[in-house]
Amino acid sequence: MRNLENRNTQNGDEQLKMLFGNLKDERLPEGFRQRMMSRIEKEAVRKSRRQLVWNYVVMIAASLSMIGTAIACVWYYDLESAFRLDLTMTYQEKSLFVLCMEAGGIVLLLLWADYRFRAWYKKRHSLTDQ
Repeated sequence: MRNLENRNTQNGDEQLKMLFGNLKDERLPEGFRQRMMSRIEKEAVRKSRRQLVWNYVVMIAASLSMIGTAIACVWYYDLESAFRLDLTMTYQEKSLFVLCMEAGGIVLLLLWADYRFRAWYKKRHSLTDQ
């Protein structure tokens, strides 16, 4: 079985050598590399501009959808009652509010600590890798 595979591989190699051996050795035209590099650079600029435009389109669409949702909510719940806020709370609501604020504060503190630790880690290990 292995012998058959080796023979097929050798036959394929010989056929490739024969095909590529018949090709003429052509030189690239003068300035080909410079033109190709300029095309590649132009395409990179186009790609970055396209990405920037899509980012703006997505950001504008998201903003318009949020504004539309807010307007729809105000329209649906009536304009007068939407702006009359009742901020009185019972004891249970206040304790729940305080508990949520504490949990949110802890989450923000942990996120900040994670950010600082990652920045320190990246700074320290990027220097040792070089």
